[in-house]
Amino acid sequence: MNFETVADAEEFLVRSTSLVVDEARHNLFRGILGNIIERPDAFADYKMFLVVEGDRPLCAALLTQPYNLIIADTACDEAIQALVAGVR
Repeated sequence: MNFETVADAEEFLVRSTSLVVDEARHNLFRGILGNIIERPDAFADYKMFLVVEGDRPLCAALLTQPYNLIIADTACDEAIQALVAGVR
């Protein structure tokens, strides 16, 4: 299991898509990511994180300062632990 910071928003969208399938549950996550893609200057500071195992995403998260971290559905509890360790 690996923690990654992804710099490119379109790459992050492609790699995290399987975790944000439920549109109603992930409307905030998807909306913020859409704004980052369409208007990269909309947020002064943002970060995108993935926890992966091989090519399979297990956890995805967005951080737009000064707001809180937004976490998509995760594939397993261990992915949350890896995310927390990586974000610190």
